Amino acid sequence: MNDYQRWQKQHFGAMAETDFREALNATGKTQIVLCGTEAHICVLQTGLGLLDAGYELYWLSDASASRRPQEAAFARERACASGAVAVTADMVAYEWLHRCDTALFKEAHQRFLKPRASRPVRFF
Repeated sequence: MNDYQRWQKQHFGAMAETDFREALNATGKTQIVLCGTEAHICVLQTGLGLLDAGYELYWLSDASASRRPQEAAFARERACASGAVAVTADMVAYEWLHRCDTALFKEAHQRFLKPRASRPVRFF
């Protein structure tokens, strides 16, 4: 997480920015977890561009929002209909961490996951 670059963009979809697209391609990554604000505009347009470019797209549902919640829901629905997979932060975190007996898990659990776990469990 310490190795990052800040990007400024003019297009709603980040993939329309040549420098960004080329830098992303150079990483060799094929899977993208996407989130952000104004999900129905910039996040959606970026996601559709990523899908068009052949990336596997994971839409981080609980970290994507719009001023009008219905807009964010429609954006997620459209992205998923186009090939994205809706995920939550917990799903991604536990998949990346793989196991619970490491220092990394203990730190991530204490700082990020445990505070989220205090919410009550609800069954459908």
